[in-house]
Amino acid sequence: FGKSPDRAVTASFRALEKALQQNSFSTEVKHLDVDWEIVFLDKELPPGQLPVTLVTSCHPAWMVPPARIYVVAPRVAVGCQGVRLNASEADDRLHEVLLHEMGHVLEYVMLRGKAGVNRKRSEGFATWFELFAAGYSPHLSKSKLVRRYNQQIKQAGKFQYAHYPFTGTETDYIRAATIFYALVDEKGIAILRDIYRTMFSKSLTFMQAVDDVAGWNNSKMQREVEDVTFR
Repeated sequence: FGKSPDRAVTASFRALEKALQQNSFSTEVKHLDVDWEIVFLDKELPPGQLPVTLVTSCHPAWMVPPARIYVVAPRVAVGCQGVRLNASEADDRLHEVLLHEMGHVLEYVMLRGKAGVNRKRSEGFATWFELFAAGYSPHLSKSKLVRRYNQQIKQAGKFQYAHYPFTGTETDYIRAATIFYALVDEKGIAILRDIYRTMFSKSLTFMQAVDDVAGWNNSKMQREVEDVTFR
């Protein structure tokens, strides 16, 4: 990295705070009370302490509930293809990665840890939040993220949101974010608050709660995600 990772951590928390205080998130999120722990790792990952799938799938970072974030520094700065970013790009990428993982913490708090594992939903929320929170950071260019998101969606072509297999590619992450972007774009942040509260109170899936709260059945949902242009 060009600068100490401390800078990206501090900038990410500032962006998180600004994003949460200026929008209609739930009370438990706006007044987030968790013990954060951010652990930076080298290539040598601690055996037996982390899920094998995360260690072997070249994730740059992951969140362990409620708020422990692991960051593998070489995977951020070099990536899985061995293409090293320049120092400034690596700093920006670290900032983006931290915002993404903070998004996972927020979703865990919103669901009170009760919704189980759904990668499409959780990665979609965190990918949407990464873009959303970037708008509150003077250290990131949100326009660059927007271009990357839109380019990925355009290249991927049409897809069925409810049925495409989530395999963990960058395109899958951005596809999964389209429903969150579409909901907020049309109805505001408060719709996510209401959807997640409904998931918890009625024990519904995300898709069921979207239909229950927003009135978006599968057909309506598909039309909305097809029309998404990130901005």
